Amino acid sequence: MADSPLVRLFQDPSRFDPSRDGQIPWRRDPLTIGARALYMTARMTFSRHPTDVVVWLRSMIQRRTPLAMALPWLTFDAIRAVEQYLRPGSRVFEYGSGHSTLYWAQRGAQVYSVEGDSGWFELALERLAGFDQVAVRFEREQQGYVHCIDEVPEDFDLVLIDGNYRLACIEAAVPRILPGGLLVVDNTDWHWFNDVDRLIPAGWNKQVFGGCAPFIGYPSQTTIWVKPAA
Repeated sequence: MADSPLVRLFQDPSRFDPSRDGQIPWRRDPLTIGARALYMTARMTFSRHPTDVVVWLRSMIQRRTPLAMALPWLTFDAIRAVEQYLRPGSRVFEYGSGHSTLYWAQRGAQVYSVEGDSGWFELALERLAGFDQVAVRFEREQQGYVHCIDEVPEDFDLVLIDGNYRLACIEAAVPRILPGGLLVVDNTDWHWFNDVDRLIPAGWNKQVFGGCAPFIGYPSQTTIWVKPAA
């Protein structure tokens, strides 16, 4: 347990509460999976963006082929919000590489990513081989992982927190975001994010996007903080 993905994600595993945090312990028998699929389909079909269900179904099929689809594991509304800010040449740093890395790269962003899982790192390198503006680094230890951002000299238009040691990564990321830039934190519905606002400077605009997300069979939540423009 001392070096499990759960420890690396939560930092203090005693704070993990299966009844409130994520949907990790949900049953995976055919009946439960079918009921969840029907619920998600109905929820998206009758939402403000019913075409999300088509993208969601494609993403669930593509899960069998990791990194085959360039779409972040964020809620659909959060993805739409990010698209309003992202431009070719935008500087992006992300804690946790994968589908989002492909997404930023295909839109012409300059991407720096740190990954803590060796298998996923190798897969990302293979899939991202054609993108010269993308740099992905493997770092397993907490200190190197969290402070990898400090080794990049210029600040960022967007920082995504969707990997390990998330609270520590938020603290490291906040000083490195450009005026008008975004801090994007996924899975903020987990109860141990209740006190995350204390890490965000006063005056940053907070936007919470709950709802469905690609690649997962349950509702989620992504929160975006916008740093005030200079």
